[in-house]
Amino acid sequence: MPPRRQVSASVPPRPTHFLALPLHNHPMLRNRVAAFQNSLFDRNGSALVRGLDKSILVDPRRLHMTLGVMALDGETKNITSALELLESLRPALRAVLEERHSVKVEFKTAPEVLNTEKREGEIFANVLYLGVKEPSDETTRLKQVCDIIHNAFKTAGYITETRPLKLHCTLVNTNYRRPRRREAFSYDDIPATGEFGGYDVAGVEVWEMGSHTENNEYASCGGIRFG
Repeated sequence: MPPRRQVSASVPPRPTHFLALPLHNHPMLRNRVAAFQNSLFDRNGSALVRGLDKSILVDPRRLHMTLGVMALDGETKNITSALELLESLRPALRAVLEERHSVKVEFKTAPEVLNTEKREGEIFANVLYLGVKEPSDETTRLKQVCDIIHNAFKTAGYITETRPLKLHCTLVNTNYRRPRRREAFSYDDIPATGEFGGYDVAGVEVWEMGSHTENNEYASCGGIRFG
């Protein structure tokens, strides 16, 4: 009797690109985020937050909101077809935006956390992010725009994630830690923060996963403007 072949579980394709709501092009936001990140260290560069390291800070020149991660195969699903799908959404987006040429992202005052764990009553986390203000008419409109884009790409099979879309702008992520190791940071040590503000975003783009331009921004493969 021939040996039974082992059937390996299918490995999902590695993400190559993602839909981004760009935020890095707002100097005021970059400055506010940089000032906040600097406040997490003393004058000598030592962390004031347990588990924090400068390698896990998100460069303000890479700030964005992710609307969906994609694994473009270069064949049926590629940059061209993704941009064509974005272009086809213009009528639906204009219906939501009416005469507006942008959507406003209004941030909450205090950053929030994801992937948390409790240690003796204290909260440790792996992601620190800015969430959007609620309730807010601007946030409602923002969510409508983002849902149109996210749902269209999910229906077309570009996005395979099953988790609901969560609008956030990441400031700290332990996945970036170098040398690589799993270590959460203390949310209880994060200082009180001021206002991060609100910003008009004029379009959505397809960015290359893990890319770095000469300015350390993500490389954009194109996109559409809302106006």
